[in-house]
Amino acid sequence: MELEKCLEKHAKGIIGNIQFLKTIKDIETFNQSMKAIYRAWDVRQKKMNILSAQSFNVGDAVTFEQGGGVIGGLIKKVKVQNILVETDSGNMWDVPASRLELMEEV
Repeated sequence: MELEKCLEKHAKGIIGNIQFLKTIKDIETFNQSMKAIYRAWDVRQKKMNILSAQSFNVGDAVTFEQGGGVIGGLIKKVKVQNILVETDSGNMWDVPASRLELMEEV
């Protein structure tokens, strides 16, 4: 009888380990899916920045949101994905093009 109880205990442990491995496999699969989603989002974001950058020119007045406020300035350099913006106070910001908006002319 003791042998049966011992075998039953070990069998439950083995079954528990198999269920645990299934859970790890599920987590690995989920992790791979999340990485694929992130890569797709990253590629999309880069394409958006590249396309957006093409619509700006040096000297354009632009705004962007930062830290809950709006910052304005002039474009000093248009790069492939980012735009170098100089604010009125002389600070330089390297901003993703998709975050910029042209200021309306008055």
